[in-house]
Amino acid sequence: MNEDKTIRYYNYHIYAIDTRGHGKPPRGSRPFTIRQFAEDLLNFLDEHGIHKTHLLGFSDGGNIAMVFALCHPDRVNRLILNGANQNAADSRLGTCFYQGKSFYRK
Repeated sequence: MNEDKTIRYYNYHIYAIDTRGHGKPPRGSRPFTIRQFAEDLLNFLDEHGIHKTHLLGFSDGGNIAMVFALCHPDRVNRLILNGANQNAADSRLGTCFYQGKSFYRK
């Protein structure tokens, strides 16, 4: 994921980022999956020293934010999801599963 623009708004930094194969980032050799995009997001946050964040995602971006929050709940303050169409507890995501009050990786 590449940083396209950074906007400073009050005390927030807003990043508009692309997923691999969409916009500036190269496609890579791995297949496109929501899980891979969520791991790309983790790498982006790590590279920019962002330890905890609010995530806003629209459509597939909402799905990515949802999976990211399930796999890395300690990295997310708030989720704003618009048009996300995945069931976060659905095992077809192939990422994390919900058990009681905690999430774990498969």
